[in-house]
Amino acid sequence: MTIVLFATSGDVLQAYRRCLPLDVPVMATSSWPMTRAAAAAAECVVVVALDRSGAEHFDVRRALAALRAEHPSLAIVCAAEGAALRRALAGDGTASELVRAADGPLALRAGVESARTLALLARSASRVREARALGGALSAALVHLLTRDPPPPTVNALSEATGVHRRTLWYQWVRRARGAGVRLEDVVSWVILLRACVRRARGTPWTAAARELGVDRKTLARLAARYGVAPLPDLAGGQGDVHGQFRRAFAEKVLGVVWRG
Repeated sequence: MTIVLFATSGDVLQAYRRCLPLDVPVMATSSWPMTRAAAAAAECVVVVALDRSGAEHFDVRRALAALRAEHPSLAIVCAAEGAALRRALAGDGTASELVRAADGPLALRAGVESARTLALLARSASRVREARALGGALSAALVHLLTRDPPPPTVNALSEATGVHRRTLWYQWVRRARGAGVRLEDVVSWVILLRACVRRARGTPWTAAARELGVDRKTLARLAARYGVAPLPDLAGGQGDVHGQFRRAFAEKVLGVVWRG
C-alpha cells in the first residue's frame, strides 16, 4: 500500500514529500484525477491546500467529499493554510485528520500516522462484518470494539455494551484463537493502546488520553512495554516508526488470529 501526496504545486510537493513516513512508498502528484485513481490501492491520501500553491483554484472540500464517498475507510489527511478552510473541513468530517500547515513537518507526520491507525481500525471492522467464519456474537462484539471511540476498556464492559454474555464471547474467541496465545482481553488492550496513540499524536498528553479511555497511564505504559516500547513515546513529535510498530504488531497478533483459516 502507498501514501498518495497531492498538491497543485511541484515545489510544495517536494517540500512535503520529505515530511512523510518512510515505511511505505509515496506517490507524489499534482493531478487530482491521478490521485483519485491511485486512492483505490492507497493506505492514505495527503492533500496539501496552500493558497500560494494555487489551491484556491481547486475545490478542496468538494474533492475530499467525493474521495470520502468513494473510499469510506481511506485515511485522508489535509494540510491546510487557511483557518476558514480548516473550520469548513472540520465541520463536514471528510478528512481523517486536519493539520495546520504552519505547524510544520512533524505535525503533518503525526497527522498521517494517526489517520493510518484510524484507517486500520476502520478496515478491520469492515472485514469483520464480512467474515463468515466468526461467530455472530463475537463478530458483533469485535465490530463494536473496533468502531467505538472510546472503546469498552474491558471484556466485561464489551459484554455489557453488546448484550452478549462474557462466557459466550470467551468461548467463541477461544475457538478462533486456539493455540495462538492471544486472549480476548489482549484484543481489547490492543485497541485501547491504538486509540491512545491516536490521541497522543494529536497532542493529548498520555495521562489525559488514558483517562479518556477509561484506564490509567500506568496501564498504557505497561501495554507499550509489553511490545518493546518504553517509556511511552512522544508520538505528537512525529515518531511514526513507533506508530507503525504498534500497527504491525496489532495486525500480526490480533488480526492474524481473526483472519486465520
